[in-house]
Amino acid sequence: MRQIDKEFKNPGVEHRAKPFWSWNGELTTEELMRQIDVLEDMGFGGFFMHSRTGLQTEYLGEDWFRLTNECADEAKKRGLEAWLYDEDRWPSGIAGGRVTKNPAYRMRSLRMQVLQGGSVPAGEENLVAAFACRLENEVDLYDCEQLKPGDKTDKTLLLMRSVEMEKDPNYNGYTYVDTMNPEATQYYIELTHEQYKEKCGKRLGDSILGIFTDEPHRGTLMDAFGTGGDLARIPWSARIPEEFKKRFGYDLIPHLAEIYYKPEGRSVAQVKQHFVELCEQLFLESFMEPLNKWCDENNMIFTGHVLHEDCLTAQTVMNGSMMRNYEHMTYPGIDILSGYNKCYWVAKQIESAARQTGKKVLLSELYGCSGWQMRLEDYKFAGDWQALFGINLRCPHLSWYTMEGEAKRDYPASIFFQSPWYKEYKSLEDYYARIGLVMKQGDPVCDLLVLNPIESVWCQVHIGWAENLGPKAPEIKKLEDQYTQLFYWLCEGHVDFDYGDEDFLKRMGAVEKAANGAPLLRVGQSVYKTVLVSGAVTMRSETLKLLKAFENAGGRVIFAGEKPAYLDALPVEAGTYDFGSSVAFEREPLLAKLDMAAARCDSDKIYLQMRKDGDEYYAMFLNMVEEPVETVINLPEGAVTELCCRTGKQTPVCRNADGTMKVFFQPGQEHLFRVSAKTCPDCGCKCGEESVETEKQQAQGVSLGDPIAYELDEDNVCVLDMVQYRVENGGWSDEMEILQADRRIRDILGLPYRGGSMLQPWYAKLLMKEKPKEEGTAFELRFAFEAETVPSSPLCLALEHPERYSVAFNGVELDMTPDGWWVDPCFQKVHVPNNAIVTGKNTVVLKGRYCSDSGLEAMYLLGRFGVRLETRGESLPAVEKVSYAPGARHLYGGVHLLGGTSVLTELPKVLKLGSIVEQGLPCYSGKVTYKFRVPEGAGEGEISLEGFGGACVNVAGQTISFMPYKACVKANEDGTLDVQVVLTRRNTFGPLHELPIVAFAYGPDSFMTTGDHFTRGYGLIGNGLHAAPVWTACK
Repeated sequence: MRQIDKEFKNPGVEHRAKPFWSWNGELTTEELMRQIDVLEDMGFGGFFMHSRTGLQTEYLGEDWFRLTNECADEAKKRGLEAWLYDEDRWPSGIAGGRVTKNPAYRMRSLRMQVLQGGSVPAGEENLVAAFACRLENEVDLYDCEQLKPGDKTDKTLLLMRSVEMEKDPNYNGYTYVDTMNPEATQYYIELTHEQYKEKCGKRLGDSILGIFTDEPHRGTLMDAFGTGGDLARIPWSARIPEEFKKRFGYDLIPHLAEIYYKPEGRSVAQVKQHFVELCEQLFLESFMEPLNKWCDENNMIFTGHVLHEDCLTAQTVMNGSMMRNYEHMTYPGIDILSGYNKCYWVAKQIESAARQTGKKVLLSELYGCSGWQMRLEDYKFAGDWQALFGINLRCPHLSWYTMEGEAKRDYPASIFFQSPWYKEYKSLEDYYARIGLVMKQGDPVCDLLVLNPIESVWCQVHIGWAENLGPKAPEIKKLEDQYTQLFYWLCEGHVDFDYGDEDFLKRMGAVEKAANGAPLLRVGQSVYKTVLVSGAVTMRSETLKLLKAFENAGGRVIFAGEKPAYLDALPVEAGTYDFGSSVAFEREPLLAKLDMAAARCDSDKIYLQMRKDGDEYYAMFLNMVEEPVETVINLPEGAVTELCCRTGKQTPVCRNADGTMKVFFQPGQEHLFRVSAKTCPDCGCKCGEESVETEKQQAQGVSLGDPIAYELDEDNVCVLDMVQYRVENGGWSDEMEILQADRRIRDILGLPYRGGSMLQPWYAKLLMKEKPKEEGTAFELRFAFEAETVPSSPLCLALEHPERYSVAFNGVELDMTPDGWWVDPCFQKVHVPNNAIVTGKNTVVLKGRYCSDSGLEAMYLLGRFGVRLETRGESLPAVEKVSYAPGARHLYGGVHLLGGTSVLTELPKVLKLGSIVEQGLPCYSGKVTYKFRVPEGAGEGEISLEGFGGACVNVAGQTISFMPYKACVKANEDGTLDVQVVLTRRNTFGPLHELPIVAFAYGPDSFMTTGDHFTRGYGLIGNGLHAAPVWTACK
């Protein structure tokens, strides 16, 4: 038996995800051990121990290291993998702010000031250069001359200063680090990595496998990102002038204005390319390589990702070429944010670099910013294309230690015990572990190299070239559009390819011959038969020489569309690119010219990756659209077995007489096949007589109609998040959302706002040790709700830190002694006497003292009651106008925008099919079990669900998460069937007041919206079972 067959049903931990385990509160051994239990039960293969917003235990303090060691030891006992994370929050490089206490290590930029005439200041230490020039069209530079201090001009005056990055609480009151300064990196290693080496000892490389670096970068290149909108900045370090002259042979300073503008109106300038290249080299040499070297020397795996990969523009803004970073990581990684990101080429870039540098494990930090509304199928949609393009180490973002305070808004959702579907999640990890196992077999079937034209972006940068990490200049937009279009055409034509970075080609490129004498172009550990150049404006002279040599040896070089007009970012002489063959930049002529499809597939909606392992092939097909596709495929000759990654089953599949197979794909569905022998297996099929479908059409079934009963597995919830406040017995404020009230009180007290970038609590504690203990300022909050009926069943109030407050319902003081927790240990439950609720309006008053470490949060009334959300004079926009942000996936069941007043009612006796939001359960987020009557005499049958609003559905011990939403089940002995819809926490934890109701991405700011993006009402999603299940009896 093959080793893969032994492992396929239940792959090991090395193939399973390791989430960011968000250490974001006061850490205790007991709670950490409990959470490791949950991580293991969810099917994870380990965890990254990651400091996040809200951490109270001192980062890199004695307790931090003790708890790290305890978790690593526990992981080893369980056969799990423990990993470190190298920073307090992110980006990596400052050791929680300790590195950049030293001004010499702080990030700097070269900021340009533009004046209309004037004199050059004398005696300014940070003034790097000054120029007089004439500007046309805002970016065209003419008659530029360098000035000295004291010089005057009537022309446009450009003053360029080296400025320190603004201090920010995100860096614990300091700045980010100069990643182009090797001394800063060495100090960072001493404070972080060497401390782990001392405190963790022999665990490094044993129970602790490696370390994750997160979003390092070399500074923004003329983009608003991270600069407060200041476009006139480029990365800077004290070493740059000297290193530039050493590496390129001329002085940079006289040419600085040519980086910001278009010299003589030309888009392309060599100094631009050289400057970005220098920053790339300095970042790699000063930051990435030292970290990689330390990990190598200490038997540690170096992984993580650098900042912003989504397009060539984003890469150029923050780093340069992502592909060159991947070379310097043991397990290179990417960061795919949100549940709707479709930047597929990012995964193809890392896959290319990994193939060329011999790296077998590729990481993706995924699902970040995706929101609470994600279904298990949404996680599959977001992960499948990454798995297709080689990602086999998934790092889900995030699994929160706690939801306390600001932590609950740290780019939700929490893929952990706080989500009601966490017990069903393991099926997703099993699925991806199987894909990862299979797609590691053998080597890729890939013969095409596509030149990565990122240096054609570098040589065209200027003020206004980019906007929020995307292209703005027409010439860059054209290049980016052609880049993405080429990607789609090749994938739709089932042509696998690798991108070729020109630095790789320079250092790793060579022309060789195969055993049969055929010419090959080698790039590191990969070889290619054809090279495709498209979209490039310039090319390196070394690349040109290599491609000509490849063609002279008999290799194929194809230019699609216009050939480059520059060489080394200088205008070319006639005949420079008179080699290779040319084809129009059009899909069909290009694919016909290449004629390199790995396998036949008649649908361009299906993408393919194929691997060859000895005499066997593995082929993964993926439907890239959210609609069903039926197509014909043809694989290499041999016996075909389908490896079902959802179930772990292996099934022989027969071909038609012509060798093809007809295959049906549900929306987003995958099919993974192995071709292993020269003859069809004896599987009982009538091979060649008819097409074989891997999905059969649904037989005629019987609708089960309306449910006859229902059950909730949790108490219903009434969210209390609209308040009035007063400070020190002052007047009551207008009613507002709780976080708005928190900011108003902080304004009154002169305290900085809480938020994702706030000063870390652990660091604030260190600062407070030097100050007198705070007494705080007295404040009160007043919440209101209405009651149509008074609940008779037990009630409780869930809130954070009940020990800090007194709470009264209509004047009835509560006993604030906690009795267990709800959803997360931070939400402590206190008993609410039923006589504290009255018919009509109810008032809840919370009293406490507000300190610098305080924070106002919503409270949750829990019990067996219904809730109706009503308007009380507020004007709400039409829901169809505020439902979905651009790019967001539409949800089954749609959305609701309801009034801002909560009214307690009785629970409905029966739930109707459709959204539960307007059936008394608007903010409920647990599990709902619907009971149906099955046809008389029915025993076993197939249940089919049309659709549901929730994460997944449980029926008779089986979890249904993915289309076609079917399962073979057995009815209850009393002739009923229980269908349990597992919801998400979206309608409880929101954001509840953000417009549009469904966003493309979610973060701390999603909960603090204003203006047109805020609503007094509640924006909710349509949870529940929306159509009657269909029952088909088994024959």
